[in-house]
Amino acid sequence: MPVDAENANGSAAASPVALSNSWPRWSPFIQTYKGDKLLWVTFSSTRDYGLRVRNHVTGMVTCYPSDSLEDTTPSHGQPFPDGCIQPQIWMAAINLSHLEFASTDPSFTAFYLPFQADVDTANNSTHNHTAQWTQTVVTQPQPDMAACIPTGMMCSPTGTPCCAGICVNNTCGIP
Repeated sequence: MPVDAENANGSAAASPVALSNSWPRWSPFIQTYKGDKLLWVTFSSTRDYGLRVRNHVTGMVTCYPSDSLEDTTPSHGQPFPDGCIQPQIWMAAINLSHLEFASTDPSFTAFYLPFQADVDTANNSTHNHTAQWTQTVVTQPQPDMAACIPTGMMCSPTGTPCCAGICVNNTCGIP
């Protein structure tokens, strides 16, 4: 049975304008908080974000990019015209424990995710639609300097290889 997530969606009574929420993405894992099971959802929304993103001003229209990130033409990444609505990514928790018993609205109030590009309408050149989830951040590993000997360092033709080049006269060099 569908349940209206009024807290996350923004109450119609609290907002004088209709909000557009779309592109929901659920977290791939469940968390526990104070004995309840929580699931997170991110979504694209046209709601205002304080004075930084003003989507509900008279004359605002929906603009969509005519190109994609793969487009390498000079038009890619150019700012949208003034008056374009800027969808931004928001996030809310859903209390699965409340949902199981249908006792109350299972959603929490949505919040704006910081660090989104182009929240200044003068430079708006992207629409933020889809967040991605990860449980662990994996960084690029550092080169394994133990596996090779840097240029200029002592080496042996039968020992550890040189990182760039060959071992000449017991010194790693570039061929």
